Amino acid sequence: MKSVKKIITSFFLVGIFLFSTETNAQQDVQARQCIGNFIEGVTKGNQVKFNMSLQKNATFKFVDAKTNEFKSQVLTFDLLKRKVTNPEGFKVNLMGVDVSGTTAQAKVTYDYVDRKLVDYFNLLKIKGEWKIVDVICATEIIK
Repeated sequence: MKSVKKIITSFFLVGIFLFSTETNAQQDVQARQCIGNFIEGVTKGNQVKFNMSLQKNATFKFVDAKTNEFKSQVLTFDLLKRKVTNPEGFKVNLMGVDVSGTTAQAKVTYDYVDRKLVDYFNLLKIKGEWKIVDVICATEIIK
């Protein structure tokens, strides 16, 4: 009887593990889709996809290259449309997404000939949808 209980308990624990792993994988895919909508919005000028990816009043934070001062702005399509261009040789790379419950972080690089931009995204799952709530940006000059 004890071995039957152990077997049932083992199957139960394995089932919980498999279910939680599938859920984590689904969360990862959904968070990546949100980042994909942002990237498509910025690089292809798709304002609908861009807006789908953002929580209202999401922020864009960076250190100004000219003044070396911290800047924080509400993230808008017009703001990023001015900052991101798509010259020949331009590449976008989603480096990774880390999901934990209803929070996620992602890293995206934008490679230009003369510089590399690195965005770090903070996302929250709000009412069943992943939304970007904050982006911080770093610029690396390539010499």
